[in-house]
Amino acid sequence: MTVPSGLAEEYDVRRKYPHWYPESHPQSKANPHESWCYPIAALGDFRTWLQDEYLEGGKFRNYLQGKVKKGDLPPSFAELALEILEPLRLS
Repeated sequence: MTVPSGLAEEYDVRRKYPHWYPESHPQSKANPHESWCYPIAALGDFRTWLQDEYLEGGKFRNYLQGKVKKGDLPPSFAELALEILEPLRLS
């Protein structure tokens, strides 16, 4: 996921931390993973970006479609996730 640019400049320096996936996740084989951590003050802007750009802007739909195409997700799962998480579209 590409996060909004400018958060580090606006909210102070972001920091890396080691993230460990549980053994039940395939990603755990490469533990630890480097992840970014932003100050809590950036949470509101991140949530706005997540709603406006990622969900309503179609990035989540594209991500799931790519996963279905690769065979990483069944189409039914992607459809259910989109039905639940994408905003209602009025015709």
